[in-house]
Amino acid sequence: MIQHPTDEVIQSLQSRYHSAKPCSAADVATLEQQHGVQLPEVYRQFLFHFGRGLEGYETGTDFTLNWLPGMKPAADRMLAAEGFQTLAENAFVFWMHQGYQFCFFMCSAEHEDPEVWYFNECAPQIGLVKVADTLSHFLMNPGTMNPVLDALMS
Repeated sequence: MIQHPTDEVIQSLQSRYHSAKPCSAADVATLEQQHGVQLPEVYRQFLFHFGRGLEGYETGTDFTLNWLPGMKPAADRMLAAEGFQTLAENAFVFWMHQGYQFCFFMCSAEHEDPEVWYFNECAPQIGLVKVADTLSHFLMNPGTMNPVLDALMS
């Protein structure tokens, strides 16, 4: 039986990490309203289960609800400072590491499990790079983008 990507993400993370801190439906609705987007279901479910934290997951990286509202403005400032266009209105920045690199996906009714894109302020020459074909893959395996980036930056 083929699992839905959402189920696979939740089960995978629950089996490897502990002390999950969920968001409420109201939290997610407020976030969507603030950003003017409808988040893909796989990400909504990630937030419902782990949106306020997941001990040991992506240590040193901001991915929780309290950081999300400020991520897109910070990403846009980074891009503008490096001479890039700012992100489209339907782009959603969901991952930021140490304030100099970020990941985003595009919110669209056609894509329930969108691609993940990356930018690093310290390596602007590589531009915006697709690091995962699906958000579900990225959420389950965020470290898999490292070989892609290492190859680009070498």
